[in-house]
Amino acid sequence: VTSSSRHIKFVNSNVNDYIPRVETSIPRIPHIIHQTWNDVNVPEKFADNMKSWVKLHPQWEYWFWTQDDAQLLVEKFYPKYVELFRKNKITWVRADIMRYFIMHKFGGVYADVDAEALRPLDNWTMDNDCVLSENNYVHSYLLPYDRDEAEVMITIIAGRPGHPYFEMFMKMFPLLHHKTWPEKVLFCNTVYEEYLKTDESRQPGNVVTVAHPNFFLPTYDKAWVDIVDRKCYRNATQLA
Repeated sequence: VTSSSRHIKFVNSNVNDYIPRVETSIPRIPHIIHQTWNDVNVPEKFADNMKSWVKLHPQWEYWFWTQDDAQLLVEKFYPKYVELFRKNKITWVRADIMRYFIMHKFGGVYADVDAEALRPLDNWTMDNDCVLSENNYVHSYLLPYDRDEAEVMITIIAGRPGHPYFEMFMKMFPLLHHKTWPEKVLFCNTVYEEYLKTDESRQPGNVVTVAHPNFFLPTYDKAWVDIVDRKCYRNATQLA
């Protein structure tokens, strides 16, 4: 844990031993699952993953968003960001951006369509105001930029509506247009680090809980297996 993380609430990395504490029957985080895609034509390969969220959260609402839906949301509730939203033509960048506007306005749990739900998240919503996860350490340290510390990921995000972490992303959003490609990839981590510097992050109701990757991303993307093998072999050779 770095010094910049002193205002973050970390959870035990032992998945079998840790169960978030439930102090109230009213969730702090709304029971809404959000998922997004460019349009309604989602590839069939993601169908089972998407269904897993509905199956494990039968009492939750499920909201599916296209990029056109997200643009309408921005136009209606965040008009000063409309032109910047339109200027970002890179599909995955727009996908990253839209989840923050959705989460700020409605709250709930956002999950990428390639993420599979393995357990219900009800308990996480009761005692937390915002939940992020560290990225799988293989991704943080080896893929793709050889970072020297762990990073947060945005594959799964949970939070209450109006959480200031989401608001900070929106305020920093104009900077994204001028970032280099690697900076765009790691922009969510930049926002997270800036949020920790604010007095607001210390206030009750504004805490960000950062979970160990064992909870939300226990394995790395196998599409990178060849690169991982080469880097591990290279590092082992250097240490020999």
